[in-house]
Amino acid sequence: MINAQVIHMRLSRFGRVLVLGLLALPLLAGCQQKTPCKAACSPYFSDLELADWDQTLRKASLSIAGRLPDSIERELVKRQGQVGLESVLDQMMTEEPFYDRLKEIYNDVLLTDRYLSDGTMILDPERFPTARYFEEYENNSPDFIANAYGANWGIGREPLNLIAYVVRNNRNFGEILTADYTLVSSYTAQSYGLYGYTFVGEPFSKENLLEARIPGSVHVGLLTTPSFLNRFPTSATNRNRHRSRYVYKLFLDVDVMLLGTRPLTTSNIDGDTPTMNDPACVSCHATVDPLAGMFQNWNDEGFYRPPERGWHDDMVAAGFNGENYKKDGQEPLRWLAQRIVKAPGFQRAAVNTLYKGLIGDEPMGLPEDGETPEALAAIAAFEAQQAVLSEIGRNFKDSGYNLKTVVKGIILSPYFRARNIKEDAPAERDLDYAKIGMGRLLTPEMLNRKIKTVLALDRYWGEPGRLEPEQYLLSEDRYLIYYGGIDSVSTTTRITQPNGIQVNVARRMSNELACRAVALDFSQTRKGRALFPYVDAGTLPENIEDDTIEGGANQDAIRLNIQYLHDRLLDERRVIGDDELERTFNLYLETLRDGRERVARGETPAALPGDCQGNRDHWNPPPDGQRQQRRSGITEDADYNVRAWMAVVSYMLADYKFLYE
Repeated sequence: MINAQVIHMRLSRFGRVLVLGLLALPLLAGCQQKTPCKAACSPYFSDLELADWDQTLRKASLSIAGRLPDSIERELVKRQGQVGLESVLDQMMTEEPFYDRLKEIYNDVLLTDRYLSDGTMILDPERFPTARYFEEYENNSPDFIANAYGANWGIGREPLNLIAYVVRNNRNFGEILTADYTLVSSYTAQSYGLYGYTFVGEPFSKENLLEARIPGSVHVGLLTTPSFLNRFPTSATNRNRHRSRYVYKLFLDVDVMLLGTRPLTTSNIDGDTPTMNDPACVSCHATVDPLAGMFQNWNDEGFYRPPERGWHDDMVAAGFNGENYKKDGQEPLRWLAQRIVKAPGFQRAAVNTLYKGLIGDEPMGLPEDGETPEALAAIAAFEAQQAVLSEIGRNFKDSGYNLKTVVKGIILSPYFRARNIKEDAPAERDLDYAKIGMGRLLTPEMLNRKIKTVLALDRYWGEPGRLEPEQYLLSEDRYLIYYGGIDSVSTTTRITQPNGIQVNVARRMSNELACRAVALDFSQTRKGRALFPYVDAGTLPENIEDDTIEGGANQDAIRLNIQYLHDRLLDERRVIGDDELERTFNLYLETLRDGRERVARGETPAALPGDCQGNRDHWNPPPDGQRQQRRSGITEDADYNVRAWMAVVSYMLADYKFLYE
């Protein structure tokens, strides 16, 4: 029986109602649902082996919250199944890492992080003379660095901050385009020349944001933010068509480049205004140009400059979806935004963006007709996926366009939960399920979060830094790009299939982290350990010199800890005696024996290498100017036991089950 008082103390973030619900509900024999399931429960998916609710919880927790689920959350899901999982997901979507993940997903399509280091440079200097106010501080002084970083980051992140703000407050997602305000921090407020705002809590946090309206500016959601307008620029000849193209792609799920399929030759473009008169051009421009006209008040540099003589008369009239814009005093871009968020494509675009972000693949494209088994399977797979995504979209609409509904729908779907095809499934089902399930290589950001949570809070792979740590997998100067990430400038597409460089980065990561984490973990009390709750640095198998070792309490503890590591690091639920656990045990044992022999012969020192010692915390350095005080901790390893465990941890960190989702 679970102690209600203990749960109430440990689960304060869930609240008393949820705790009482946990205690009141019995273990469930079947699946109860909070979110209706029709398309996702179709017989089409009947031959799939799906992750159970506990496995789904772990995968979802790592994906959207950047952490492992705690014991209370796992107990809740064990007792309540899908209902419990949805309650935990609801809570996770109030935690800060979820909003970081959301920004990450949307930056992959908006690419506005291009301006994180120089966002203030894209502000209109005529209207915002204080844009670079931080230059008043001494160059490279702490005040200069903090203010320059905060202001540039804030301007660059305006679109993503707005998306997170709307979702955080459970508002209609359409507000990302219709909001008549922007968000400012204490840094960006100064860049915009805004004063008199009170930032409660941590006033100098770049994440502390307030709604603001800049005098003389027109705010139309993220469409009028400087970083969006500059990331999707225009020119005197382009006339906002580039911006129009990406508004269609990002917010209406329409790729206008696929609209015109006729080949163009020089004979096609003879005559006056081919974009209005030539059939090869009109098929695309009749869609692109009206929306382009709605950006008429923003110039090439993204500054608000209404045209003096009106919009171009050699383009299709400004408007959207067959409706012409009438100059009735309403800002044209606001007129447009109000119509976009009511269009079916807006709902579809949000679902598809999150699908790719959470699953790692684009939704399937329309397959070609055909009667071959491959063609028929592709058509069936497409129709099944469209049914699931459409159902998620309907739930999204019914929720008042709360984006969290989409996140839950995707996590509950077979596309997130599929693990394998059932053993007794017909062979032809292999074709049906070729595009289902998650076998994605973790992005550098996702792998970094996984490292931090499985090794223990904030034990990243990298070096301590003056303002912020240099986390190797997040650093453009280190491994972000090499491991398949993007910089939103020249590298804008993620690598999803591993190459030789990525393999070597993963190997280095596994070796360095095992070196730094193992002895430090052993130096903690057992209760505070992330990796070794069942053994100590001196826990050795009995009769180690004997090649035919049998039994013993220490060996039982060692095997139990190996089982624990397989669960924690690789999400493998294996019973003692399992072949895979025995292979890991043998790796440990062989490394231990070989190392002991080399230490005995004097070929290897008994002391651990400096970076591998447990007498200092690599992740929490002392303040600037102070030397790290050595403390009690493991520095010697004459039995080679600590290094044998390093081999085990390195082996698991390099396993594909750790590197993939």
